[in-house]
Amino acid sequence: MKLKIAAALALSLAALTPTMGVIADDDPIAARQAAMKAMGAALRGGDTSTVAAKAAELKLLFPEGSTSATSEASPKIWEEWDDFIAIFDKLEADATAGAAVPVIGGSCKACHDDYRVKKG
Repeated sequence: MKLKIAAALALSLAALTPTMGVIADDDPIAARQAAMKAMGAALRGGDTSTVAAKAAELKLLFPEGSTSATSEASPKIWEEWDDFIAIFDKLEADATAGAAVPVIGGSCKACHDDYRVKKG
């Protein structure tokens, strides 16, 4: 029974993966905003495995120049790409290792302080 449930879950996730790629290709801003919200909720809930997965996903959701009037992404992201990605790498590594929430949250804060432009 457990094997059937696991197989069904795996197939469901596999079916969703192409859709997620289409969303990211069509609107990377919406995709990364959704991923950030999910990561924040996971962090508040202490779900470090989801935080790690979202950190890995987010590294792929910042194609060069993907900003808009509603995006809070600073152009500095693409000017300092390696430093920007290093924050996600640290966040992913800390979350994978099961670091305490304040440690993981420090990476969130570092990124937002340096690479987020607050809108209204």
